[in-house]
Amino acid sequence: MNANYVAALNGTLVSPTGGAALSSVEFYNDLPFTVQLFFIDGSGYHQYLGTIFANSNAPVSNVNVGDFFLFSLPTSGAFISVIELTSATGYHLDNTLLIDPNDIGPIPQPNQTVMVPPNSPRVLVACGTLPPTGPGETISSTSNYVTREQYWALQGDSYSIVPGETRTISFTVTSGKQETSSEQATVAASVGTSAGGGWGPVSASVSASLNMSASVFQQVTITEQTSTYVSDVVTNNSKVPILVLRWQMVDVLTIFTLTGTPMGTVSSGSVVIVQSYDLSGLASQVARPLSVRRSPPPKLGKSA
Repeated sequence: MNANYVAALNGTLVSPTGGAALSSVEFYNDLPFTVQLFFIDGSGYHQYLGTIFANSNAPVSNVNVGDFFLFSLPTSGAFISVIELTSATGYHLDNTLLIDPNDIGPIPQPNQTVMVPPNSPRVLVACGTLPPTGPGETISSTSNYVTREQYWALQGDSYSIVPGETRTISFTVTSGKQETSSEQATVAASVGTSAGGGWGPVSASVSASLNMSASVFQQVTITEQTSTYVSDVVTNNSKVPILVLRWQMVDVLTIFTLTGTPMGTVSSGSVVIVQSYDLSGLASQVARPLSVRRSPPPKLGKSA
C-alpha cells in the first residue's frame, strides 16, 4: 500500500508547514458518487471541508505545496484516497487512486493504553456502475452502482492466558456470506439478475460492474455462509501473560441508486488470522499534539 495511505489510516500523516502558497487548486471527482473532502492538518487531524458531487469539480483556496487532502465515502465513512498538492493544477479523483483489494493496511495493533484495538477503518477498494441489462440501455441510464469496501474485524473469541494456565478454547470459524440487508431476491434485483440463479449470477454481475472501470482485475464471489466449530487446548508455558487476537478481513458490497440511496448490501468474511502478543511488552501509545488550525484555513468552493 502507498505509504501516504498507510499513514493516513493510522493517523500519522501530517501536512508540513512552510510550503509555498498556492492561490487555489481544483479537485475533480470522477467517481459515480458524492465524496467528502478533509484537510489533514499539521497534527494529523482531519478537518472537514465539505462534499464534491459525482462527476463534478470544486476549487479549494488557501492551500500550500505539500498539503494533504483526504477523501471518504459519505455513506459509510470509508477511506477513498489521499492527494498531496505539488502545484497549482487540477487533481482528479478516480478509480486509479483506489487501494487494491486485500491491500488495506496492517492489522490493528494493541498498546499499553488500548489493549483491545478497534476494527480498522473501512477502505474503498472498488466501485463501478452496473452494466446495461437490456436493449437500448446505456451506462448513463442504468439506475444502480456498486461499492466494495474492506476492513479488519476483531473476532469476539479472542482471549488472554496467564503463565502456567491451561484452558480449552472453543470458537467458530465462519466464511462466506455473513450478513445481507435483504432477501436474495432483493439483492439480485438491484444488480439486474434473476433470484432463481442463486448467488452465482449476482457475483458475476457485481464483478462485471467493478471491472468496467477498475484499474486492477476484480473478482467477487458470494457464497452461502459456512461455519466450522473448533476446540483447542492451549497452555501458556512462557513467563509472561499472552494476548491472542483473532482478525478477519470483511468484504462489504453495497448497491446504490445513482441518487445515493442504498438498495442492498452483502457482507462476507475470509480466512481468520491469529496474532499473539506479550502483554508485558506492549508499546506505549504515542500522544498526538493538539490541533492548530491554519489561518486562513483551506476553503472548499461550490461544485461545478
